[in-house]
Amino acid sequence: MSTDKNVERAARIKKEAGLVTRTVGFIAGPKHADHVVTHGGVDQVALARAFLDDSNWAWHAAEALGHPVTIPPQYQRVKAGSWPGARETR
Repeated sequence: MSTDKNVERAARIKKEAGLVTRTVGFIAGPKHADHVVTHGGVDQVALARAFLDDSNWAWHAAEALGHPVTIPPQYQRVKAGSWPGARETR
């Protein structure tokens, strides 16, 4: 099922039933996820493959969308700009 159909269905349920809704379906990039929540009429997105591919997806998404990220001390060595490969992995 396409992402658009899932978004439409969740938005309709939110509108008609007044429930908090979440959608799923090949949402991978931070800008796509942000667009679905901002313009799609749903409250949340659920991710599967994106998290399997990148366990730090949420941190990388926040960085990509210009939000500050507080990284725990044990992960400071991998934050953006702290090692040469950081740019390549994002």
